[in-house]
Order: sequence, then C-alpha cells, then structure tokens
Amino acid sequence: MAQTQKHPLRILSEQEERELQRLVKATSERLDVVYRAKALLAVARGQSFTEAAHQAGLKSGDGGRQVSYALQ
Repeated sequence: MAQTQKHPLRILSEQEERELQRLVKATSERLDVVYRAKALLAVARGQSFTEAAHQAGLKSGDGGRQVSYALQ
C-alpha cells in the first residue's frame, strides 16, 4: 500500500488545472512536459507518486521517485 506523501501537493487553481489539461492534450508539446502534467494531475487527484508515475507513462522501477523530482 502506498505511503502518505511527506510533502503533499497544494490544491491547484482552476487555471492551473486547465493549463495542465491543455498540456496533456497538446500533440506538439515535448513528452517530458506532457508526462509531468499527467503526473501533477494524478497527484492532485490524491494518487501516490508511484501511481502517478504509472499513469503518466513512466515505466521504470523508480517512477515514483521520478515523479517526486518532477514535482519539485
């Protein structure tokens, strides 16, 4: 079971969430930016860093760590 986040993500404003959704859907955006936007949205919905990593498409063994670095 996932542990509670030590540094939970602050609540996103409506404008921030809309911008992240736009980035996720953008076909001309760099993939690392899309992955970070997906991860941010997943963590904002209450998912752990590991769950967010899987949802964002980060498939390596330390995906949760990659998400935590991306969110900093």
